[in-house]
Amino acid sequence: MIVLSFLFSLFFWIYLEIAIFLIALISYPAVLLPKQGRGFVYFLCGFILKVLFFICFVRVKVSGTQNLPKKGRFIFISNKPNLLATFSMIAYSPVRVRFAAEEPIFKVPFLGRVVKAIGCLPVTGRRKDALTFAGSVFSALRENEPVLFYPPNLMRGTAGEFREAELRFIKIAGAALVPIIIRGTEKVFPEGALISPGRVEILIEPGIPADDLDDLKAVMHKLQQSYKGAKE
Repeated sequence: MIVLSFLFSLFFWIYLEIAIFLIALISYPAVLLPKQGRGFVYFLCGFILKVLFFICFVRVKVSGTQNLPKKGRFIFISNKPNLLATFSMIAYSPVRVRFAAEEPIFKVPFLGRVVKAIGCLPVTGRRKDALTFAGSVFSALRENEPVLFYPPNLMRGTAGEFREAELRFIKIAGAALVPIIIRGTEKVFPEGALISPGRVEILIEPGIPADDLDDLKAVMHKLQQSYKGAKE
């Protein structure tokens, strides 16, 4: 079993490195048509990841799609067990997502080009960049593209460090808040260990409309209930 996991892991990383390099090259002409190019690169990433998951016997199940808002803007928040969670969302999310990603990722050779090409939004943590980031989120929402945030500590069964200011920001944007729970990635891809075949589940919880975001305590309670069983 260890030998099999080693072979899966070796294949996984070699495949991924080659894919990142090729997608990065393809993404350069895609910038000529920003929106259409972003959609094409995103679709290509999703297809390549689905093939990778299939070969490595990683099965992804998405449930709760009926909870997605039928109209209007919305923002996802999700726990993030590891990188496999993001890969799963790119490949299997029923809607195309704009990810909020840490700024250093954008500086990694080739990978930075890919995350930029699929429309990820850089998070710097610096106050002076807060307005720029907010503008990027508003722009994405205006184009009816949901943005996904990974608030820290959601795996502890709480709402993490999702604060009042962030809820006010979402309300100003006129967006609903849709919690997502991702399970199984820690078993398939444990930190510091080899990859193993397994199942990943993406569960979309009922959303909280923008009009209901005034009561911070009530919203936090709903989020805590959603993530209460998120720990794997």
